[in-house]
Amino acid sequence: MVQELGGRANQSGQVGRAGGVGGPHRPLRRPPRSDSSETRSIGVRGAALIFSGTVPATFDPKKARISVPSAFRSALASQGPMELMGRRSSHSRCIELWPKATFDAQVQQRTAHLDPFSLEYEKLMRRLVAHAHALTPDAEGRMILPRELIEKAELDTEVVFSGRHGFFQLWSAKHWAAALAEDEEAES
Repeated sequence: MVQELGGRANQSGQVGRAGGVGGPHRPLRRPPRSDSSETRSIGVRGAALIFSGTVPATFDPKKARISVPSAFRSALASQGPMELMGRRSSHSRCIELWPKATFDAQVQQRTAHLDPFSLEYEKLMRRLVAHAHALTPDAEGRMILPRELIEKAELDTEVVFSGRHGFFQLWSAKHWAAALAEDEEAES
C-alpha cells in the first residue's frame, strides 16, 4: 500500500507523505477495504487517480442530492480533501465531475499560452469554467447538485456514474443507454 500511494508509514503505521497535502505530520486517509466489484473498478496508480467502470445509482431530483459511489470516493479520499468541480460536458448530455486539482491543472494547461486579456482566452474560460461548480461531498459521499447541471443533463431518478480515467461522468440512465446504442451502431 505504501508504494502504491507514493508515501511512507509514520510511527503509528499510517501512510502519509512528507510535505504532502496534509503536511509532514498529518497522515493520508486510507480508503476503506472492500471486496466489492465496485471498489475493484477504481485504481490508484502513483499520484494519479484512475476512475474506471460504470456504476448505476439513484438520484433524488426533489432534493437535488446524489451519493458518489464508494469506489470513486475512496479514490478521491486517497488524494486528500474530497473536492470536485462539476460542469456540463461539452460533448454529451451528462455532467463531468473532476477532482479539483485535476480540473485546475487542465484549465492551466489549456490557457497558459494565452494572453488573459485576449478574446480567445475569454471564450475558452467561458466554455471551461464559467458554468463550473465547486462541489464537496459529505462524509457519506452525498452532495447537492446545482439545478443548472441537473437540467442540462436531464437527470431523473435512475442515473449512471461512468469513469473517464482522470474524472468521471454522471448520466441519466436513458441518455447513457442511448449513448451506448449509438456507440454500438457506429462500430457496426
